[in-house]
Amino acid sequence: MARPNPPRHQDGERGNDHYPPREGQRRIADALQTFAGDYKASEAEATKHNRKIRRWTRAATIGAWIYTLITVGILVFSILGVREAGRAADAATNQAQTSADTEERQLRPYLFVQPGAWSGSLSAETGGTITA
Repeated sequence: MARPNPPRHQDGERGNDHYPPREGQRRIADALQTFAGDYKASEAEATKHNRKIRRWTRAATIGAWIYTLITVGILVFSILGVREAGRAADAATNQAQTSADTEERQLRPYLFVQPGAWSGSLSAETGGTITA
């Protein structure tokens, strides 16, 4: 069986040997080298860009965590402040009740009996704010 004739672009200088001519090989090699150089430059640029993205992503993540911790701290201190305000209100209520009780005790008359000669009369003295 005879070999089919190769396409015209595969005819080499030596005839019909299925290799492209040397000029075509050189152009293909140049194109591949140019492609490889462009690829390496593109990869280097992409790597540099990815490093920048990674750095800013890391910085943003750290910032978000710091913001979250500050927010949690504010929440905790707010809760503690509300609890302390409640305790202060309870203390003020207790103080008001104590003041009202003290006022009531101060205004009530007291009677002091002093032993004396029991000759049929009893002397009494009053104490407190209101005289009896």
